[in-house]
Amino acid sequence: MTERILAFFSKRNPIYRGSLFTNQELAIAYNLQFEEVLYIQQEYVKLEGIGKYLLSNAIRFRSKTDVPDIIENEITQRGWSSTYSRHLVVSNPNNTGAWQYTDHTGTYQHYIWHLTVENLRYDVAAFDTVVRLDKITLPNGNKVVSRDRNFLKWAGKIRAYSATILPRDGGIFDLFALDQTNNSQVYLHSEEDRPPRQSIINSTGNYILHYQIFSKGFPLLEFNIELKLTGNVNTTQAILI
Repeated sequence: MTERILAFFSKRNPIYRGSLFTNQELAIAYNLQFEEVLYIQQEYVKLEGIGKYLLSNAIRFRSKTDVPDIIENEITQRGWSSTYSRHLVVSNPNNTGAWQYTDHTGTYQHYIWHLTVENLRYDVAAFDTVVRLDKITLPNGNKVVSRDRNFLKWAGKIRAYSATILPRDGGIFDLFALDQTNNSQVYLHSEEDRPPRQSIINSTGNYILHYQIFSKGFPLLEFNIELKLTGNVNTTQAILI
């Protein structure tokens, strides 16, 4: 009699084996030490392997059509931000004012814009992080390769064109500079060894500067700066887009 009852209920609520790849993916996520994870599990799927431990308190769902609403609600309740990344991220540039800048090519009077690069990982440092200006979109819409594609200087360091960004920390580099006597001339503080420095932009207009950041163990980060160059340092704008 007992066997018949168990057989009856097992037919109504069968238990299925899940994908073995799920255990591999869970193990990878655990090894990479993801801090914020949303676990969901379909009803009647058997918990095996590492899933028995990581999915023991998972949110259950019956139909796959329920998943989008569950995820949307959980993200809202947890206050997760779409701008968060475990990779390198950049923040808005800022004008640090007038400086006398000296490097291997000479001494210059510049207004310098800085940009911060953050490493949001808490377990891995970003070694050998380098930045370059790859391309420039001109006011007429044409895109050209930057005349100077050498690595840019990290702020506050002597001739430092590579940096290590520790976990939960950031680094600042010289995004670009304006000549103090001619605010229409844009320069880079790069490792280019061709004295004296040559400007990369010489006339006013709206430009888009296309930058790239490379770092060991991190994917390529590309970002764009909209430069509204007016010929006056007080009205010139640099905006992360």
